[in-house]
Amino acid sequence: MVSHVAPQIPVGGDAIQSHTSGTKMSYSSLLPVKRDVTQSSNCKISVTKVYPDSSRTPLSLREPVPRPAMPKGQGEVFGRKRHMLANSGGDRTDVDKDTPHVKCSKSSDQSATTSMASDTQNEARGGSKKERFEFFFGKESPFSQWHPCSFTVAGFTYNCAEQYMMHQKAILFGDEEMAKRIMASDSPKTQKAYGRKVSNFNVGVWNNRCVDIVKDGNLAKFSQNEELREIMVRTHPRTLVEAAPRDTVWGIGLGKTNPKAWDRKTWRGKNLLGFALTDVRAQIMENADT
Repeated sequence: MVSHVAPQIPVGGDAIQSHTSGTKMSYSSLLPVKRDVTQSSNCKISVTKVYPDSSRTPLSLREPVPRPAMPKGQGEVFGRKRHMLANSGGDRTDVDKDTPHVKCSKSSDQSATTSMASDTQNEARGGSKKERFEFFFGKESPFSQWHPCSFTVAGFTYNCAEQYMMHQKAILFGDEEMAKRIMASDSPKTQKAYGRKVSNFNVGVWNNRCVDIVKDGNLAKFSQNEELREIMVRTHPRTLVEAAPRDTVWGIGLGKTNPKAWDRKTWRGKNLLGFALTDVRAQIMENADT
């Protein structure tokens, strides 16, 4: 019989286990503990780690936590994203752009159907139907004053509604030189800049006439261009709204993604252009019926 004295081992230290007897001895203090172990040919001694407090177990010795199963079909996508990230220096924007099925969005038809269903449900609950708007912004929209198109009024052929508006502004205040410059320009931005330089300008006179001028120009624009007229008529009965974030006179002073844009009571602007176009649409539809 050989007597062994265990060294000082902190909590979570070594334990001696006998494979023949199944006895397991652990140390839970810093005091030396005396244990007798019989050495024989049939006795094998092994040392294992014992950690009574699992919260103090080193991460390297803890049992691995199994990962949840990956949904079917996503393993290849995420694997491809990791590979692309490694080759692109970690630019996730490129990965999201090139990897299919990462982002999903509803189609415009589904959104419209959902909106109509919400209106119906709201009315069924006794609520008022939400006002419907047709937002536009930017020269790509046919409702923009800067959208390129050709129409003729009183012998003058214009390349956009902005040119008509600025030309009529120069004529209204008798600035023939600036009127010529406006007609000679193909750029709506330049035409607007010339319009701001019109001499003899009177803000009161302009405020009383500007909306009618815009209506006259757009009536000619949409009446003389069949494709644009059809686009405008299809927006009925929604109210046309220029969602220009920085324009509080002709626009609403809000972008279309702003929740306040969906309630005219919270608009920051007057939407003069949107209301003018809505009136033009009504006149075009009335003329088509007669």
